[in-house]
Amino acid sequence: MLFDEKFQQCGHELELPQWSPASFWHFLEFLHAGSTVADAETVLELMQLSDYFQIDELKTDCKRFLADNLSPDTVATLLVEAVRLHDEQLRCKCKEFFLANARVALQSRAFSSLPEQVVCELL
Repeated sequence: MLFDEKFQQCGHELELPQWSPASFWHFLEFLHAGSTVADAETVLELMQLSDYFQIDELKTDCKRFLADNLSPDTVATLLVEAVRLHDEQLRCKCKEFFLANARVALQSRAFSSLPEQVVCELL
């Protein structure tokens, strides 16, 4: 992925506006040192970056962190990511958490923006 045609054509600069500089910094730290200490605010973006650049070890670490730190406020967002990544294990964990905490999770802002397919799956 790092050396495919679209990256070779971009020259010396690569714009990735969909991710924050903090997330990209953690991504580079992982590539350089083999580990990083990201906060809860950046882990989702870090997982998206690792998926985009196909860094499976980092993606697995991020998914584990997110799954271990589910909350009613984050479960809907993470469920959408699990669907996007075709990650059945993370998807099931999110669904279980959601159903066990439905009263609170249904009140989160993220729930109202769930795709119809995901809402139907929960019901």
